[in-house]
Amino acid sequence: MFYDRAAAVSFALEFWNRPCLSNSHKAALGLDGEHDVSLDRVWKPSAAQAAVYEPLFVFNPGTGQDDLVAMPKEGAKAPEGSDLPPIPILDGKVPGMDLEDCAHFLSRCLIAGGVAIKEQWSVPMLLIALRDSEDSSPMPTAKTLAEKVPREAAQRVIDAGLLHIGDMIGYFANGGFQHSAMFTGVRDGIGRVTCHTKSRFMGHTPAGVSDAWHLDNSSFTFTLMHIPYRHAPLLASAMAGWWRIEGPSGAEFFSVSADGRAVRTTSAPKSTKPLSFPAAGDIRGYWFSDQQQAQFCWRNDGRIVRLTLDSAMTSASVVFDGFGAGTATKM
Repeated sequence: MFYDRAAAVSFALEFWNRPCLSNSHKAALGLDGEHDVSLDRVWKPSAAQAAVYEPLFVFNPGTGQDDLVAMPKEGAKAPEGSDLPPIPILDGKVPGMDLEDCAHFLSRCLIAGGVAIKEQWSVPMLLIALRDSEDSSPMPTAKTLAEKVPREAAQRVIDAGLLHIGDMIGYFANGGFQHSAMFTGVRDGIGRVTCHTKSRFMGHTPAGVSDAWHLDNSSFTFTLMHIPYRHAPLLASAMAGWWRIEGPSGAEFFSVSADGRAVRTTSAPKSTKPLSFPAAGDIRGYWFSDQQQAQFCWRNDGRIVRLTLDSAMTSASVVFDGFGAGTATKM
């Protein structure tokens, strides 16, 4: 699978504040009462209205949510030359008709980029689709870089450059996943996202809405999903095997696979072969590299460990989470 990140972002830019297609409809909505609701069911414009209006998601400062509103197209005027008024379509006042379209929008962005998943209407199902066979396949659809970690841990992953444009963030609170968004890169030093409900896209996000990746919500923990590139990491042959990591907290052992998977354990290995399956208490992760450095990202805590290898590729200096120092030796 090749993921065209530019195509995913292009789709997001076109539909960031408007209903997008579904498998069933040319334009569809996710609502809190049901999903895959045709736009035609909630707005049936006359021919004259369709010529001058378009349905858009518009942020309502009074409710803190998006309304669906028929807005005049650019330059459209009434026959007498006056400005056309907006036409409310959905404003959240009818039970079961609140907009909840984030997973639908994100799944369509990913599909536009070539990710081989089915359209999804809930964040948990979208995560399941992306994680299918993750722990058993060397080439998963997506890699979980961090799972339900606090903001500072997720920020470390972003600062390490491991979350790329077109990747996914899931937002967890109150015992369940509440929201999802697509990472669109860094602007003014801050990672940004695009999503529906509330709708946002950096450079277009309305006043009163944050498109910072954390959404300025202190109750969230974050799951970061990376759509991988389809090639083995640089340094694959040099890194594959076992490494003993010495740091401020003592010794750990990294089981490193050439395909980019890794396991972190406190138990010394009994074999030179990488672990096929982690034992209880071990931690799954991934590693990424350039010509001389390998960065490990551990799923359960978002911990980042960077190894800078020596010329023989058998030992390395280590930095933990950007500041703690240590050493690594290949076993």
